[in-house]
Amino acid sequence: MATLQEAIDKLDKDLQENNSEEYRQMALILRVWLEYDEKAPDLFMDSKISLTGCWSAMGDRARKEGKKGVADAEAAAWILDHCGVKDPQAMLEGGLMYKILMKQAESFRPYGTEAPAELPASVEQAPKPTAPAELPQAESTGDAEMDALLADW
Repeated sequence: MATLQEAIDKLDKDLQENNSEEYRQMALILRVWLEYDEKAPDLFMDSKISLTGCWSAMGDRARKEGKKGVADAEAAAWILDHCGVKDPQAMLEGGLMYKILMKQAESFRPYGTEAPAELPASVEQAPKPTAPAELPQAESTGDAEMDALLADW
């Protein structure tokens, strides 16, 4: 039975050998999957699974389906399918895709900006608005019943 750390080490080693943007994105998907699914380390430690193997499987599937590019969710499903996940679409819809997108968002920076500074542990909250001491009284409407209703309101 493989451990999560063994699987992460294998993934990191594979990424060092193939460090490109495409491989980094596949590694991110695989890393989130490894942390998300307790069965993932065993499936990933299978010797046939590597970033190069995932890339080849994605290329073969894209050619077979006649596609030139795929969306993140579809690419993630293809990668998980290559790794032996029984129902990758259900896993993605069950919360894995959300975690993948949140992990991608952590590294997003608008062009030309630096990483944001760390926020202090206690960020000062904006002061809460206070209610006026006393609301002004409305003038009489000339109707006693209406005045009684407005007085209670």
